[in-house]
Amino acid sequence: MNTLGFKMSNAKGHAIGMKQLGTMAQAQILLLYIIPKEKYHPQFSIICFSEFGETENLSTRPLSPHLQVYRPQITSVMSILHRITGVIIALGAIAISLWIESVARGGAWYESLSGFLVSVPGKSLLIIWTLCTAYHLCNGIRHLAWDIGYGFEISQVYRTGKLVVLLAVIITAGVWLI
Repeated sequence: MNTLGFKMSNAKGHAIGMKQLGTMAQAQILLLYIIPKEKYHPQFSIICFSEFGETENLSTRPLSPHLQVYRPQITSVMSILHRITGVIIALGAIAISLWIESVARGGAWYESLSGFLVSVPGKSLLIIWTLCTAYHLCNGIRHLAWDIGYGFEISQVYRTGKLVVLLAVIITAGVWLI
């Protein structure tokens, strides 16, 4: 046992002392000591003392339920979509930088990239990128409202979620049809 009351061992069952752990692992174990039921360091089998003096092996606890367990709700779907649209926006930014580079290189580079962008697949990618940008923007504004404490009631969460999707479609249509 170390000074915090933890018995630690690695995957092979060998005892590990605090000096053998890095600073980050020590901080995580200290956090585990402060909040023992909510933190687990996956590299170690950690046995901690509960507030009643009993020991508990955290590595045998069940993991939190994941996506397969829960029925999709608007909040979880929009959270996942927000992350996916962020990645798509980043990829679109790379594509824009390549387009700017093709302008600088001139001639054949610019013509080939411009030819792709005016084709049906190119325009489809641009429309999807615009939709992702509009969604990410509107959902980001929704999150800013949450950060200042507005919109936490369930009815407001659902209403603003539907509004975000509607506004994203309206903004995308406005960009491409006007």
